[in-house]
Amino acid sequence: MSNSLILAQKPISDLTLLKNNQTSITSAYPKRVFMIDKTSKPIVKYNPIAYVAGGAMYIYQNAVSPQFSAGCLYRPSCSDFSKQLINRYGLFKGIFCTTDRLTRCNRISALSIRPFELDGSIHKVSESTNYYTW
Repeated sequence: MSNSLILAQKPISDLTLLKNNQTSITSAYPKRVFMIDKTSKPIVKYNPIAYVAGGAMYIYQNAVSPQFSAGCLYRPSCSDFSKQLINRYGLFKGIFCTTDRLTRCNRISALSIRPFELDGSIHKVSESTNYYTW
C-alpha cells in the first residue's frame, strides 16, 4: 500500500491551514479601530481628553476584552456602544449613558429581558443610541 492510502487525511502544512481558516480565526475577536477618526469634529480631534479616553478604550477593546470568557448580552457590545454614545452625545452624557448600560449588562438583569427584545439570529438584545434620546 502507498502512504496516501494509509493516512487518514492529506498532509497539509500548518501555514496552509491557517491561510485557509484565517477568516474564522479573526472573526472571533475583531480588531477595533481608534475612537477618533478623520471625520470627527475639530474640537474632538485636538482635545487631549478625547485622546486619553480613546486610547483607554482602544487598549481595553484590543488587549483586555478578549481575555474575558463571558460575552455581552447586547449588540453592539458595551464598549462599542460606549464609543457610539460618546461620539454622538459628547463625553459627559456619553459616560453617564454608558454607566446605565453597564449596570444593565450582567446575568442578574438578564432575567428582566423580555423575549420580544431578543434578536433571534444572534440571541442578543439589539440596542441603538436612540434609546437615550431625551
